[in-house]
Amino acid sequence: LETNTEALPFLVDSVRGALHAADLRVVRVLHPIVGLERAEEGAIARVVHPREAATRESVMHFELDRRLDEAQLDELASSVRSVLGDVRRAVLDFPAMADRGRRMVQLASAGAARYADDEVDETVAFLEWLLADHFIFLGYREYRIEDDVIAVIPGSGLGILADEASSAYARPKPLTALPADVRERALEGDLLIVSKTNRLSTVHRRTRMDYVGVRKIAADGRVTGEARMLGLFTSKAYAEPASQTPLLNRKLRQILRHEDLIEGSHDYKAAVALFDSFPKDELFAARTDDLRRAVT
Repeated sequence: LETNTEALPFLVDSVRGALHAADLRVVRVLHPIVGLERAEEGAIARVVHPREAATRESVMHFELDRRLDEAQLDELASSVRSVLGDVRRAVLDFPAMADRGRRMVQLASAGAARYADDEVDETVAFLEWLLADHFIFLGYREYRIEDDVIAVIPGSGLGILADEASSAYARPKPLTALPADVRERALEGDLLIVSKTNRLSTVHRRTRMDYVGVRKIAADGRVTGEARMLGLFTSKAYAEPASQTPLLNRKLRQILRHEDLIEGSHDYKAAVALFDSFPKDELFAARTDDLRRAVT
C-alpha cells in the first residue's frame, strides 16, 4: 500500500490503524518526507531538501504480510482514502477548533445563570486544561434548542463533524420525537458532559473518541443548546495524576469531604492514591457516588 499526500501529523498511525482494523499485518513501513516543487498542472518539477521546500509531501509505503485480490485492494483503497480525508480535515481545522474550545470556555462562564459557581469554575478550569495540549481536537459542532425543537447550527461543523448533513439533527427535530432518555439528557444534567463515543477514531489512535460537551444557558437559566467537541486525550493528559486534573479533582474533593477524611491522615493519602490508580477514562465517565463506593 502506498500513499502520497501533503505532510500532516497523524498520517502513519492513522493508516496503520486502518490496516490493523482490516486484519492486515504490516511487516515494513517507509515514510519519507519529500520536498517537492510542482508545475501548474501538478507534475513534479524539482525535488529539494524538505527544509528548503515551500511544501512538503509525505510518501508512505506499507508492506503487508499477504497479497490481496482486486476486490480487497479496492476496499482497502477506499478505506484508506477515507482515513486520509479525516486526518486532513482534523489537522487543517485544528486552529478553528482550538478557537471554538475558547468559545466553550465563554459558554461555560455563562452557565452561572443555572449552575453553582464551583461547578462553573471547575468546568472553565477543565476546558482551559484541555486547551493546554491535553486534547487532540478532531471534530466540533453546535446544536440549538428553540421552541421545543433541536437542530444543528448551520456552518458550525469542523473537522470530522464538518458534514452536518450526516447528523441526526441536520433537519430540526421536535424534542417530543426523541426517546425519553435522550430528551432528558438534552435538557437536564451537568453543565459539562464528558464521555466516550461508540464511534472509533480513524485519526491517530483507533479507539473510542472522547466527547466533551458544554450546555448553552440563557440568561433566564434555560438550556438553549450545546457545543460539542470530539477528540482524544493526549498522552500528557493521561500522564498527569487524576488528583491534579480539573473536574477529576472536584470529584475527589467531594469523595474526601463525604467520607470526612482528614488531610494528611493515612486514610486520606490512601484514598488519593487509590483515586490516582483508577483508569482516567473511567474517572471521567463515572458518577461521583460510584467512585466514592469504589474508593471506600
